Amino acid sequence: MTMVIHESRRLYLPVPVVLWEALADMELRGCNVPKGMNIWSLLVTLHTDPENWGHSGLKFNPERFVNGITGACKLPYLYMPFEVGPRVLVIEPENGVNLLVKKL
Repeated sequence: MTMVIHESRRLYLPVPVVLWEALADMELRGCNVPKGMNIWSLLVTLHTDPENWGHSGLKFNPERFVNGITGACKLPYLYMPFEVGPRVLVIEPENGVNLLVKKL
Protein backbone atom coordinates (compact mmCIF):
# COMPACT_ATOMS: atom_id res chain seq x y z
CA MET A 1 0.00 0.00 0.00
CA THR A 2 2.83 2.40 0.87
CA MET A 3 4.48 1.84 -2.51
CA VAL A 4 1.22 2.56 -4.37
CA ILE A 5 0.69 5.81 -2.47
CA HIS A 6 4.27 6.97 -3.03
CA GLU A 7 3.99 6.21 -6.73
CA SER A 8 0.61 7.98 -6.91
CA ARG A 9 2.09 11.07 -5.22
CA ARG A 10 5.02 10.97 -7.65
CA LEU A 11 2.83 11.05 -10.76
CA TYR A 12 -0.30 12.85 -9.54
CA LEU A 13 0.91 15.79 -7.48
CA PRO A 14 -1.34 17.99 -5.35
CA VAL A 15 1.08 20.89 -5.98
CA PRO A 16 2.13 21.19 -9.65
CA VAL A 17 4.80 23.90 -9.35
CA VAL A 18 7.36 25.08 -6.83
CA LEU A 19 8.64 28.64 -6.61
CA TRP A 20 12.14 29.44 -5.38
CA GLU A 21 13.63 32.88 -4.89
CA ALA A 22 17.36 33.40 -5.43
CA LEU A 23 18.81 34.71 -2.18
CA ALA A 24 22.07 35.71 -3.89
CA ASP A 25 23.42 36.13 -7.40
CA MET A 26 24.07 32.67 -8.77
CA GLU A 27 24.53 30.58 -11.88
CA LEU A 28 22.06 27.80 -12.63
CA ARG A 29 22.91 25.45 -15.48
CA GLY A 30 24.80 28.16 -17.35
CA CYS A 31 22.24 30.93 -16.74
CA ASN A 32 22.96 33.91 -14.52
CA VAL A 33 20.25 34.30 -11.89
CA PRO A 34 20.27 37.65 -10.05
CA LYS A 35 19.37 37.93 -6.39
CA GLY A 36 15.59 38.23 -5.90
CA MET A 37 14.62 36.49 -9.13
CA ASN A 38 11.87 33.87 -8.88
CA ILE A 39 12.50 30.43 -10.34
CA TRP A 40 9.50 28.25 -11.14
CA SER A 41 9.83 24.48 -11.44
CA LEU A 42 7.24 21.96 -12.59
CA LEU A 43 7.46 19.10 -10.12
CA VAL A 44 6.13 16.60 -12.62
CA THR A 45 9.30 17.10 -14.69
CA LEU A 46 11.40 16.24 -11.63
CA HIS A 47 9.19 13.25 -10.82
CA THR A 48 9.34 11.75 -14.31
CA ASP A 49 12.88 12.58 -15.44
CA PRO A 50 14.35 9.40 -17.00
CA GLU A 51 17.83 10.33 -15.76
CA ASN A 52 16.56 10.13 -12.18
CA TRP A 53 13.72 7.58 -12.37
CA GLY A 54 14.95 5.37 -15.23
CA HIS A 55 13.34 4.59 -18.57
CA SER A 56 9.99 3.87 -16.89
CA GLY A 57 9.71 7.32 -15.33
CA LEU A 58 6.39 8.06 -17.04
CA LYS A 59 4.80 4.72 -16.14
CA PHE A 60 2.91 3.86 -12.95
CA ASN A 61 5.18 1.34 -11.24
CA PRO A 62 4.81 1.09 -7.44
CA GLU A 63 7.53 -1.58 -7.36
CA ARG A 64 10.15 1.16 -7.75
CA PHE A 65 9.53 1.99 -4.05
CA VAL A 66 10.16 -1.55 -2.80
CA ASN A 67 13.37 -0.30 -1.11
CA GLY A 68 11.85 2.99 0.02
CA ILE A 69 12.32 6.46 -1.42
CA THR A 70 16.11 6.32 -1.35
CA GLY A 71 16.06 3.15 -3.44
CA ALA A 72 13.46 4.40 -5.91
CA CYS A 73 15.62 6.89 -7.80
CA LYS A 74 19.14 8.24 -8.18
CA LEU A 75 18.42 11.58 -6.48
CA PRO A 76 15.81 10.96 -3.73
CA TYR A 77 15.74 14.62 -2.67
CA LEU A 78 13.93 15.35 -5.98
CA TYR A 79 10.92 13.35 -4.75
CA MET A 80 8.70 16.12 -3.34
CA PRO A 81 5.13 14.83 -3.11
CA PHE A 82 4.01 17.74 -0.92
CA GLU A 83 6.03 20.57 -2.49
CA VAL A 84 9.43 21.23 -0.89
CA GLY A 85 11.02 19.79 2.21
CA PRO A 86 11.12 16.56 4.14
CA ARG A 87 7.34 16.10 4.19
CA VAL A 88 6.52 12.56 3.14
CA LEU A 89 3.26 10.80 3.90
CA VAL A 90 3.73 8.14 6.53
CA ILE A 91 1.18 5.39 6.23
CA GLU A 92 2.46 2.66 8.50
CA PRO A 93 -0.05 1.97 11.33
CA GLU A 94 2.81 1.37 13.80
CA ASN A 95 3.61 5.08 13.49
CA GLY A 96 0.11 6.02 14.62
CA VAL A 97 -1.21 6.99 11.20
CA ASN A 98 -3.95 4.97 9.58
CA LEU A 99 -5.14 5.22 6.02
CA LEU A 100 -8.74 4.61 5.04
CA VAL A 101 -9.27 3.39 1.50
CA LYS A 102 -12.83 3.71 0.30
CA LYS A 103 -14.08 1.91 -2.75
CA LEU A 104 -15.91 4.35 -5.01
